Amino acid sequence: MFVRIVPTRPWHVDRSARTAALKDAVSWDRPVLVAQYDADGRFIGLSFVDAPGKMDLPEGNVVLFWIDRRNLWPNCEQETLKP
Repeated sequence: MFVRIVPTRPWHVDRSARTAALKDAVSWDRPVLVAQYDADGRFIGLSFVDAPGKMDLPEGNVVLFWIDRRNLWPNCEQETLKP
């Protein structure tokens, strides 16, 4: 099976405001996962975001992933935000 990694991320992050603007490519089939970790790298929680628009990002270390929900494969590289 062939996996195609899309080079561009479907979001724009404003690091100073800790917000992300999700583009129209985000959908139920291709959601963005927002993973939150504490300062020691321990996993805190995960959210699936399946609609475009602006969102506030949680405090702490955050990693954004864009996946294909059918097989959980990544569609692009992740982005990590640190406080």
